[in-house]
Amino acid sequence: MFQIWLLGKLNSIMKIKEFITEMAERMSDIVTARALIGQALADPRQSYKYFNFIKMLRKNQGPEYSTHVHQQAVKLAKEKQ
Repeated sequence: MFQIWLLGKLNSIMKIKEFITEMAERMSDIVTARALIGQALADPRQSYKYFNFIKMLRKNQGPEYSTHVHQQAVKLAKEKQ
């Protein structure tokens, strides 16, 4: 009985770990996009870096994900101003 309980707890811990990892990756993408927006605002010639990053996200993660990252990064950029 204890082994079944322990396996259930380990399964729950693994799900929590996966969730935290996914959230950390998402936050990392948002922070990176925000930094690239800052660079583009400081030097418009650097804007291609931001657009390449968003294109890469769109290709690898899909349009919904890249749009979400873009929207959150823009919110952060506006708050900074």
